[in-house]
Amino acid sequence: MLKSTNTIMESEVFTVTQINRLVSSIIKESFSNIYIRGEISDLSIQNNSWVFLTLKDNESKIRCVDFSGSLFKYKDKLKEGSDVIINGTLSIFEKRGEYQLIAKNIEVIGSGDILEKIEKLKIKLQNMGYFDKERKKQPPMFPENLGIVTSLEDSSMAYKDFIKTYKKRYPLTNIYLYHSRVQGENAEKEIIKGIKYFENKKNIEIIVLTRGGGSVEDLMPFNSELLANTIYNSKKVIVSAIGHEGNISISDLVADIHAFTPTHAALLLSPQKDEILNKLDTEMSQAIKNIYY
Repeated sequence: MLKSTNTIMESEVFTVTQINRLVSSIIKESFSNIYIRGEISDLSIQNNSWVFLTLKDNESKIRCVDFSGSLFKYKDKLKEGSDVIINGTLSIFEKRGEYQLIAKNIEVIGSGDILEKIEKLKIKLQNMGYFDKERKKQPPMFPENLGIVTSLEDSSMAYKDFIKTYKKRYPLTNIYLYHSRVQGENAEKEIIKGIKYFENKKNIEIIVLTRGGGSVEDLMPFNSELLANTIYNSKKVIVSAIGHEGNISISDLVADIHAFTPTHAALLLSPQKDEILNKLDTEMSQAIKNIYY
């Protein structure tokens, strides 16, 4: 039970700033020169010297920063997915109470070639004509049945965002969901299975693949050659809306329609009710004129 304010000594009470500074001093003293091994993720280089990245393993992550240029010297070796050991000092960013590693040096253990693999696959598929505009199929103006392949996990807002926007604009389309993992082990196979599921449904006209943003590793299922082949060979109209505007995956490039976000996909596919009514009104007026004139 919390003590009453009358019995709490003033010396026992810390402000947020005081406790953050105290913990910061303890951490710096205890971890002033440590080595941490992990995989590089969320890499960002700013102002031609500052380096921000996340070190991660299978269970945890830690932010790493360098304002001194120590890591920038190795910028050509810093790649998403690289297995590295970073030497530095633990500290707390006191304004947020978040601890991070201030880097001093880095040793690359294994090359992170994720982005290189993606670029090589892009070139291969482009040369094979997978991205050609001439082969892209167009969706019906008034879709009757639509299938969406995405995750229904609590952390996933993609499905909710798509449904909310689409139904508000055009509630007449029947929308069917195929729940699939969208990152991690087996996600690629589940997404492909979802496409094939809707491929076998004669009434489905459009298949939407969507998820929210994430790191390069998170989006890897949508950068696979197997998924690209499945999209390319599909007889249905495929829409790919993967991540945020800054994320462009191979599935986005192969799909018939690329949307930047789940909401953008809904806007592209759903006719606006007011537009439909205006069009009907115009056509009816023209038909009446043709009858009497």
